Amino acid sequence: MYGEYRHVFENVVGCTVESVVADSKRGFRIDLDQVAERVKEGYDAVVLVNPNSPTGTLLSRSKLTELFSRCESTRFWVDETYVEFAGAENSVERSAAESANVFVCKSMSKAYALSGLRAAYMVGPKTEIAKLGKLVPPWAVSLPAQVAAVAALSSGAYYNEQYRRTVELREHLAANLREKCGIFAFPSVTNCLLCELPAESPDAAEIVRLARQRGVFFRAGEEIHSSLGPRTIRIAVKGPEMNRRTIEVLATLLRGSCCSEPFSSPQAQ
Repeated sequence: MYGEYRHVFENVVGCTVESVVADSKRGFRIDLDQVAERVKEGYDAVVLVNPNSPTGTLLSRSKLTELFSRCESTRFWVDETYVEFAGAENSVERSAAESANVFVCKSMSKAYALSGLRAAYMVGPKTEIAKLGKLVPPWAVSLPAQVAAVAALSSGAYYNEQYRRTVELREHLAANLREKCGIFAFPSVTNCLLCELPAESPDAAEIVRLARQRGVFFRAGEEIHSSLGPRTIRIAVKGPEMNRRTIEVLATLLRGSCCSEPFSSPQAQ
């Protein structure tokens, strides 16, 4: 998941940080039973990103609430920046508000497209939130960001339509990556795809470099975390034309391991 959490805990707070590592054989899904067993070793806090970035995997709300109840003496921090793409019903905000040990942090940069405004909010136990409120500096969120955030949260119908459209675009992109480029996209519920390159292709770092020269930008998985390996790339889901361009560039770079059929977009079907 995000490297910032490890950085803050290790270098700012001064914690010892250990990871539960997911792998491709399990579709990068975290085993929450393993997390619960590890917590018994005496950890003070657990950080989860759900849905995960960069894998796009989702931990079910029911499984998470079960984990919280099994580990009531441990604090949980759940980053739900992407949860709206999967459906707001998957959020554990309500559970956090009613708990004594769960906090939900939600940046509005992704699902609400407010990245330039640096707006976010947190949900947690009332008494703990009150304590934290005393530590927040004045004007932590600018007035324009506050206005935009309130407007975004009041525009549910508009955003729900965008999430629906994103799902459609994501599934078409995944299908075309597979059919036209021989690239496998791991199942995702977000606006990005973690993909595995064909065995005979150049490695991810080279593909990223060559694509950048053609004006198309991906991230090599290994740059995000070493466990993702040298043959994964993360592709953001864009509009139909940019998705088309993505397929065209990858098909060119992987020529010989993909077919030559034209890219199909949601609009054309």
